Amino acid sequence: MLKRKLALIMLIAICGCGLFAAPWSTHNARRRPETLMVIGNYHTPYVLAETYHGLTNQPYLRVMQDGKLYLVLPKVIRGIAPQELAGVIDSLALKRIVIIGDERFVSLDFEKTLRKTNIKATPIVRIYGENWLRIAQELDDLLNIGHLSGNFRENLQDANIRTNPAQLQPRPIQKKADAPAAQDAPAEVPATKVD
Repeated sequence: MLKRKLALIMLIAICGCGLFAAPWSTHNARRRPETLMVIGNYHTPYVLAETYHGLTNQPYLRVMQDGKLYLVLPKVIRGIAPQELAGVIDSLALKRIVIIGDERFVSLDFEKTLRKTNIKATPIVRIYGENWLRIAQELDDLLNIGHLSGNFRENLQDANIRTNPAQLQPRPIQKKADAPAAQDAPAEVPATKVD
């Protein structure tokens, strides 16, 4: 009888520990960086990256027109020198890098630099098009987020930007104390060169 009670107590303890451990292991896995989004310093990609970051806590990299780089992590914005980029990417142990927008937003030169820097052969994908809502839907499908496109649409509306991609107007956003301001891309933006 004592052995049965002891066995029952052990079984309950093991099951209880398993039930409590499962959410913690899932929670930690969701916080681990898997995808690095790379955006130019323009309003619409910035809203998309902030929406993505808010839903997933995944990092994103802002490439400024003057070549400066800012890595946005949960609760931290860190400036990165171009020569540090390889070490930062390797230290994050990413599954993929996703560049958002065509060469007007993130230059082909910077993409080539990323591909050269990418020592551990992390896959690099570029998603672009004229319809930013469709880009958000594609990211939703690719990254299996679930609510990115809907939240992005709401955030664009909150920012008083029309959701018709053909009517997006250049519009600077307010500069935060810890991050440089982003602005929308004009019709023709020359690609910026990053050394």
